[in-house]
Amino acid sequence: MPNLDLNQESDVIRLEKILKAEIKLNNHININDVEQLLDFLRKDGGKFAVFFQNKTIRTILNAKGETINFAPFDRRGLSEETLNSFAETFASNVEGYLRECIRAGAWFSLKSLFINYSFLVQDSTRENIRQLLTLKNKSIIQAIYTHQFVSFIDFNRFCRDAGYYGILSIVDPSYFDQDILEINNAIYQNQETSIERLKLLGEVLYALTYYNAHSEDLQATLANNQPVALKWASMGPSTSSGRDNHTIIFVSYIVAAILIIILMAAGVGGVSIFVPIVIAIARLASRNIR
Repeated sequence: MPNLDLNQESDVIRLEKILKAEIKLNNHININDVEQLLDFLRKDGGKFAVFFQNKTIRTILNAKGETINFAPFDRRGLSEETLNSFAETFASNVEGYLRECIRAGAWFSLKSLFINYSFLVQDSTRENIRQLLTLKNKSIIQAIYTHQFVSFIDFNRFCRDAGYYGILSIVDPSYFDQDILEINNAIYQNQETSIERLKLLGEVLYALTYYNAHSEDLQATLANNQPVALKWASMGPSTSSGRDNHTIIFVSYIVAAILIIILMAAGVGGVSIFVPIVIAIARLASRNIR
C-alpha cells in the first residue's frame, strides 16, 4: 500500500482487512496484537507517520543497536507536543537501543542519537543511561586500585577508547566530571613499575583527554596529561600485542618444521643441510621476543 494515508479511515479499514486475512494464513500473528496495532494507527498513526518514514528512527525503534548515520532529522512543521508524544510512546525502544549501543561500544551511533535525535531521549531514559555509564566508570577505578586493570582492559576495551570518553560529555555536559577526575587520580596514585602496565595506564590516560570537561580546571588537567600519557603509551608493547608476537613466532616454528620434514621426506639432502635454517629461525625469533 504505497499510498497508504493513515489519516483516512478508509485506508485503515483496507489495512485491517489485509491484516485479518493474514491471520488466517499465519498462525504466528495474534489477533490481539493486530487489534492493538489498529487502535494505535487510528489514534496516532497519522501524526506519527513522518517519524516512521525516517530510516534512522526506524533503526532506533528496532532497538537492536544497529549503526545509524549522522544525518539530522528534519523537525520542521512538527510541534513540541507531537515530538514529546512520540518520544514518550517509544521511550522503552529508545532506551533499549541505547543500551545495545553501549554493550557493543557503538559510540558514534550514541553520539548521533544524542545530538541529532535528542528529542527521543526522555529524562528518565537519560538518567538510566547516566547510571549505566557511571557503573562502567566505577569499574575502571576499581580495577586500577585493586591492580587488576591488565586483565580488565583485555576484556573491557572501552576504558582505553577515546570514543567512549568523548560520548560521556555529550550524554551530559557536566555529570561525569567527578568520574573522570577519579579515574585520573587513580592512575597517578597507582603507577606500576612494569613497563607493560605503565603502557596500559598511559593508553587509558590518553583516551581520557578526549573527554570535554565542564570544569575548566579538569579540562586543563586533561590537556596537561596528554604528553605524559603519550610517553607512557609508547614505552613498550601492550599485553595483547606481546601475546600476538609470541603466537606469530610459535606458528613460524611450526611452519618451518613442517617444511623441513617435507624436504627430508623427499630426500633433499641430509640433516646437516637444514641446521643453518634452524639457527637462522632461532636468531630471528630471539630478536622479535626482545
